[in-house]
Amino acid sequence: MLRRNFLAASAGSLAAGYAATRQFTVETVFKSPGPKPNGLQATDAGLWILDQGDNRAYLVDYRDGKVLRRLDTDSKAGSGITFDGEALWLASTYSCEIIRADAKTGRTLAKYPSPGSGVVKWKSSEARQSPLAPRPKAQPASEATPAKPQPETGAHGLEWKDARLWIAVPPAQTIYVVNPTVFGLNGSSRLSATALTDLVGKASGCGARIPI
Repeated sequence: MLRRNFLAASAGSLAAGYAATRQFTVETVFKSPGPKPNGLQATDAGLWILDQGDNRAYLVDYRDGKVLRRLDTDSKAGSGITFDGEALWLASTYSCEIIRADAKTGRTLAKYPSPGSGVVKWKSSEARQSPLAPRPKAQPASEATPAKPQPETGAHGLEWKDARLWIAVPPAQTIYVVNPTVFGLNGSSRLSATALTDLVGKASGCGARIPI
């Protein structure tokens, strides 16, 4: 059995076990200010939300979602946001770029090509589904819409940790750890991963320390 299939089977078995013994309550705390929120970063000042619908970055209050800051950005259908203590980093997924932006104005300070950009290695029908979402209805083969070619995309998840930028890139199935002062492959190390869409500390949470 391939390692990825073994891990997927193990994760499925574990999830099934938890589902049988635990109950969860989902609470809606507040509605997102944008139409398609797709990136989150917690900070002392509030919660940053990157929206891939209107390409804005929002800073909101944790308690009620009140918008504290609303920034237009150069991100295109972005999927990741993080904060380095001075500026925002945005994963502009559909322009295959990593953007450093002013946290007060949204102005682009720097742009870099997203490492590992390309076409994802799975079909749309195989994409991960939220367990909270209703299952899609099966269509007869005669009514099925022909699949469209997958576009080239870049990074999804971003995390700032120990003065390094962690970048999860699904097309490459890789987490890149980048020294931002020498942005690029010469300043990064890679961890193999499968179907990555979120980072949020998962890479560092496994206990790995990667020298750069």
